[in-house]
Amino acid sequence: METEPPAKPDESDCCNSGCNPCILDVYEEQLKKYKREIKSSAASAATANCILPTRDSVDISVKYNEIVHTKKLEYDDIKTYLKDKYETTNVNVLICGSDNFMEDIKNLVLRCSMVEENGA
Repeated sequence: METEPPAKPDESDCCNSGCNPCILDVYEEQLKKYKREIKSSAASAATANCILPTRDSVDISVKYNEIVHTKKLEYDDIKTYLKDKYETTNVNVLICGSDNFMEDIKNLVLRCSMVEENGA
């Protein structure tokens, strides 16, 4: 699977002579394929130790029941934190846990290990 999106050609790269396929059409097809692969990896990520093999994934590893400078976070708080920290709106949060954990996901409260940048 490609981990980087295809490079977008400049409009000036097209010779405007009606080539079949045009370089811009080839790019669009490669981009569609890349997006399908990303969706496919997201769908199968639960069986791959909850890590998305893409350039947009963020690995936050916390040992089971480890508490170090903890803060309770709601699901939306986690998304906001990641969006602010990594300055992107393209953030997907994948949460994995036991069967009981997944049953109650709507009321989920995570204890997430947070170490602030100043070391506090």
